[in-house]
Amino acid sequence: MAASAALIDALVLKQDGAAAADAAESAAAACREADDVAGEAAMLLRKSEALLAAMQDPYTAAETAISACLLFRRAGDACGDASALEAAARAHLLYDPEQAIKAAKEALAIASAAGDISALPRIERSMIAAKAQVATAQQAEQAKALSCRGQAAPAYKWPKVLQLRAPAAPDVFAMQERPRAEGGSQLALRGASTGPAGAAKIDTKPAVAFTRKPFKWNPGYHKTDEAWYRQELTYLPPTISGE
Repeated sequence: MAASAALIDALVLKQDGAAAADAAESAAAACREADDVAGEAAMLLRKSEALLAAMQDPYTAAETAISACLLFRRAGDACGDASALEAAARAHLLYDPEQAIKAAKEALAIASAAGDISALPRIERSMIAAKAQVATAQQAEQAKALSCRGQAAPAYKWPKVLQLRAPAAPDVFAMQERPRAEGGSQLALRGASTGPAGAAKIDTKPAVAFTRKPFKWNPGYHKTDEAWYRQELTYLPPTISGE
């Protein structure tokens, strides 16, 4: 199996993904005949990684990685299980990033429980790439919606703010009388009016009450709206050079 692994690595470095995948499939078939579950899982994982390195057929790469994951679980290899889940996350990255995030989270939990610290950075990188892919897809969907609906700006959700408690603002149009003059001055004037006959009397008019301004509907069109357009047009002859 070590020779098969070295051959697959050499073909991957040679950028011959199809040949590397075929070699890994042949090695996995040989391990299956020999009833070597761990070896078959390792070869299937290498086949998935070869397909991903060659950027060929991500669906087959995802299926192969999931098969390797199941075989690793049968063999009781937690580190191999985490590596297979990480390969499945990379395979799902383009066409199903949400599933890629789920696979990466599961791989991260398994690797952390198994103490495989060396696999954590690789899994975290795959998870970040999947989240970036989801964000890019959401921005593309929003741009498509805006271009189809003809909206001038994207929908913005205003933050919710608690209602502020404060005294009510005074109503300047309240229908109530103005406060009268000071009581002392009124009494002084009233006492002066009780003098002898012929003395000046106090004007006892009621205080002015401010009411609301009467409202009236105004038409939107007025006869002076197009006055500028009806002005006389003055013909200005072109100036001739030399005059």
